[in-house]
Amino acid sequence: MMTQQKYYFYEILINIVEDLVKNCCLVYTKNELHTFYFNHKKKWNLYSSETFIKFISFLLKNHIVKLFSFLENKHIDEHSFFVMSNVTLKDIAFHNFDHGYLSHYSALEKFGFVNASKRSVYLTCDFKFYREKGFRIFVDNKTIFKMVCIKEKSKNSEIGIIRKPEISRYPFTDLERTLIDCIVYPQFSGGLLIVQEVFEKAKYFIDIKKIIQYVDVMNIDFPIYQLIGYLLTRSGGNIKNIHFLEKKISLFDYYVKYCSNEREYCPKWKVYYPKFNF
Repeated sequence: MMTQQKYYFYEILINIVEDLVKNCCLVYTKNELHTFYFNHKKKWNLYSSETFIKFISFLLKNHIVKLFSFLENKHIDEHSFFVMSNVTLKDIAFHNFDHGYLSHYSALEKFGFVNASKRSVYLTCDFKFYREKGFRIFVDNKTIFKMVCIKEKSKNSEIGIIRKPEISRYPFTDLERTLIDCIVYPQFSGGLLIVQEVFEKAKYFIDIKKIIQYVDVMNIDFPIYQLIGYLLTRSGGNIKNIHFLEKKISLFDYYVKYCSNEREYCPKWKVYYPKFNF
């Protein structure tokens, strides 16, 4: 009876890569990679000396995968994960927060209103198991990426979210929800100057009735209508249905957050805004 041929990892490199591709997974935790290895080692007919630890070293040495971590840690542990060469930062983000959706600056990218960022991604999700909103992602113990997670309010989880795989691999906020989020958290949207520029670019595409519908449901606790109206008016042009926002002006003045001490006042919209920042 003939003995079945045994192999070392380097002898079946092509087979390993093909099986990884067929697995249709771009990101693996250590446990997930171990499961993949366990399910395939019999098929590969490996020598008994070829172990899972050697498998990891083989993949890294041959640049089949890269080692990423949320912690500045030189050791492979539960905070480590392995990514294929064609992975994107969004793939990494959604592997860890699969129920989230692209928002703020990352949503603006989808509409072409800002330059795409290769080093950061913004998503809204339920991150109750994490203490911080911002995560630094390390490769070879060096910071290369930033992932910012904005805590999701349960009542807002599906307001204005586009979940259509034929349009986008990952869900993202629609235009009106994105603009609302950018006003609430301009620091996650490129800053006030970027938000102002976005309103100038988007002014003829905005559905003001939809914005009002969203804001009413989201129960935002400051007079956001006044700032939206101000930004649209400041952008110029004939804005359709802007009179619906005028009816929403409150009795109170609104001070724009994250601004300098020098402000100018817009009496029509009752908004104090930065004098030089816009």
